[in-house]
This record gives sequence, structure tokens and C-alpha cells, in this order.
Amino acid sequence: MKQIKQPDILIFLSDQHDGRIMGCVGHPVVRTPHMDALAADGTLFEQAYTSCPLCIPARMSMLTGCLPIRTGVYTNRGSIHPEMPTFLHSLALAGYETVLCGRMHFEGSDQRHGFTKRIAWDITPTAIGASKDHREAMGAVAPTMTEAGCIHVIGGGNSITLEYDRYVVGAALEYLSRSHEKPQCIVVGTYGPHFPYVAPKELYEKYLPLTQLPPTLDIPVSTPDSKRMRDTNPQIVKSVQAAYWGMIEFEDKCLGMVRAAWDQYLTDNKRTGIFVYTSDHGDHAGDRGFYGKQSLLEASVRIPMIAVGSGIQAGQRLKSPVSLLDLSPTLCELAAAVPLPVQDGISLVKELTEGLEHPERQVITEWINLPYMKGTDYGRMLRQGKWKLISYSKYPQEEQLTLPEEDPWELHNYRDEYPEITDRLRSAAYNGVNADQIVEYKNQRDDCYLMIEKFNKQNGTENLEMWTINEVAKTLPKHYLSTANPMPSKFQKYWDMRQKK
Repeated sequence: MKQIKQPDILIFLSDQHDGRIMGCVGHPVVRTPHMDALAADGTLFEQAYTSCPLCIPARMSMLTGCLPIRTGVYTNRGSIHPEMPTFLHSLALAGYETVLCGRMHFEGSDQRHGFTKRIAWDITPTAIGASKDHREAMGAVAPTMTEAGCIHVIGGGNSITLEYDRYVVGAALEYLSRSHEKPQCIVVGTYGPHFPYVAPKELYEKYLPLTQLPPTLDIPVSTPDSKRMRDTNPQIVKSVQAAYWGMIEFEDKCLGMVRAAWDQYLTDNKRTGIFVYTSDHGDHAGDRGFYGKQSLLEASVRIPMIAVGSGIQAGQRLKSPVSLLDLSPTLCELAAAVPLPVQDGISLVKELTEGLEHPERQVITEWINLPYMKGTDYGRMLRQGKWKLISYSKYPQEEQLTLPEEDPWELHNYRDEYPEITDRLRSAAYNGVNADQIVEYKNQRDDCYLMIEKFNKQNGTENLEMWTINEVAKTLPKHYLSTANPMPSKFQKYWDMRQKK
């Protein structure tokens, strides 16, 4: 097959989409016609995983093709160092305009990391020690923006997530309506289906009667996972599920609009192109009574990954495990750009163009539980073939060996039935890894971050990057978080105390 030379590239990157919740992968309820069409027209990776179940670490891994152990980023504090190249640097050197439209969650003085142009601003903090979160500055109800309070407001209506994504899609459509001289690599970064769990009213009401309680609410959870916020109230779980499903359908509509504009752009400019859909990590949405991400369970680590375009086989469904890390080397090869010096991911070009499978490939996800509280629970997930191992270095007796495709809720632990497989996967997962050193480095990095944060606040420089708020706030209405269908939760007392301050 003839090598494709410099196709235009668009990556639609959502936030917090469990890759198992799409019609094209067999979800029985959620309607995602545009994602389904994307899969029918291109290649769907059925077993795609994040490198880390948290926003900034996952995104920095995606851009660099490196696991957090190389980037040094395990929390949402800070970013990669400016001298660490991303695939955007490679593509720009190869002649591309590299365009960021919306969310990426860079935190620090470097707000580009290889992007040559930004056309829609971020919604999350950009400055170290910023006195206000972007979302709060734009009228969001603050507790809903963290996992500790994300179930305070649940229901149907409007939210900062929905409004921000409308803003980002609008900016993308405007940009694609114009011709551009250089080949384009555009990343459209939306915020959905990230909580608050508020979907458009009609979608929330559509899905609420269709929800079903997960079979995991009463099962014991592992020691590391037991430290997180948990609420198994059936009303909460079903309401969150309905809202989350509605937000996924809303994202599907956003994707459809961008893809239609993209196809028109390629036609008008007589260019070839590649369109990729993926997300940074998943969301428990009530599984085990958990919400948000931050675990090594399937709901948190599985992501969508679909690619369509010139040279990519249509209607292809690949079962080999793949990683968010693979996006970087894949795009560099597709763009005929110089690969990055260090990569943990692999190029998937032969998979996309020839249907190549690597059924025994090992895919790794890293995580440190309670990362902002001097967390010491370093863990790794390893997926190989039909098996998946979750292992925390300090809790070897609680390792979980599961069969995700046969047991999607991960109800059964095969650890004791297959000790030889458990030992083999553990050995592979921790090969060359010193868990104590990783945790120590993460905590030292946090101490450094907090010192810079204190310095910035003391000297009034904490808002140097906050100009982005003004750009977004001009576009979005304030006070739009719906409370039309609020659900009671254990955090009401916390919220009432906050309101009195």
C-alpha cells in the first residue's frame, strides 16, 4: 500500500468517556449514531486503555507517548517540562499547523507544548496557584467539579460542561469553514461527559427509566479503593447513570457536527484526512458506588479509540489491547514526521491499514491512590490477551485477576485459581519498577508545586495565566448549572457550610 503523505489530522478528545458505553461496542441502551458511523467507516479498537485514570497524567502521556513513570506527572498539579517534546512538535517540524481548540489541561507557563495556535481556551486551571478555578469563575457550583462533591447536583438541564462544549464546537466549526495553507493537525478538546452529572433535560428524562443498578453495589472493594468517596444509594446511582448516558449522547452529537464540518473542509480543499476519536479515561458512574475516575477498574481505565480516513480500513474491529500512548507514534508515522526520541506506545499504522493484530501485547496503566494526600498506594494494571491484573505494590494479597470481556463488572477474582498467570502478569507489570521511588518522587514533586503555589499567591502572580478565563467568560453565560432535579446526598451538610462562609 502506498504511504499516505501528510494527511490533515483531527483528533476529537472528550473527557471521561467510558469506552464501553457506545452503540458500536454493544451498549444496549445509549444511542451514539455518530460514533457508530465513525466505527463503520473506519477502525474501532475494542480494547483501548488509558495510561493513567486522571486528566493531566493521561493527557501528557497521550501527547508524549510516555507512561507517567517517564513524564513524572501523576496528579493534576503541574505538567510536563517544556523541554519534553510532544507529537505536536514533530508534526510542526514536518510542516503542520498544530491547532488546539479547547481543553487540554496544561498547567504552568507553557500553554502550548507544541501547538502553534490556540483557537478556543481551556476551562480548567492554567496557572500554578490560581486563586480561582476557571469553572468557578464562570459561575459553576464549585463542589460539583471535584469527585468529593460531584453528586451534589444530578439531573436534567444545562451545565458548564454542556455550555463549554458548545463553545468549543462552535470555534471548531468556524475554523473549519475557512481554508488553511498548511496541513492541519487539530485537537478539538471537549469537557464532556465529565461531571457535573447534568444532561440536557430531554436526554436525562429519556434515559432515567432505562437505567439499571449495577451488580457491584454490595460487593466488597479493595483496600486502596475503599479509601475513596462512595455512595450506593440506588436513587443516586440511577440518576447519575441517566445523566452520564445523556451526556455521552450529547458528546456524540458534538462529534457528529465536527466530523461533518471536517469532511466538508477536506472536500472543499481537495485534501486527504484522518479523524480520530478518543478520551483521556472513563467514569465509574455508580459502579461500586464510585463516581468519576481514579481507579484501575474497567469503568475508569477503558476508553474509546476509533480512527477513520485515507488508507484506514473501513468496518474493521480489532481486539488486541491498545493504549492512549499509541496515538503519538501513530500520528507521527501517518504524518511522515520524525518520531519522538522516547516512546512507550507503539505505532498502530499497520493495524489501521492492514488489520494487524497483537493479541499477546501487554498494555499498562499506572495509578497512585489518594494522589493529593501523600498517597503511597502505587498500582499497575496490566492487560494481556483475555487477562487483566490489578496490582498495588503494598497490597499483594488483594490483587485482582479478571476476564473483562467475559465478566465486564469484574465480579470474579481468578487470582487463587490461576496463581501462575497472576505471578507472570505481576512480574511483567513491575519489571524494572521501584514503587517506593515512584511514590517518593511524586510526593517531592507535589512539595515543589505547593511551594511555587505559595510563592505565586504571596506575590500576586497566581493569575498570570488566568487571562483565559476572560476569553471563555465572554462567550458563556453564568449561573447555568441546573438544579431542576437535584438529588440529596451525604455532601449536603458540606455544601450548606460552604454557602454560609
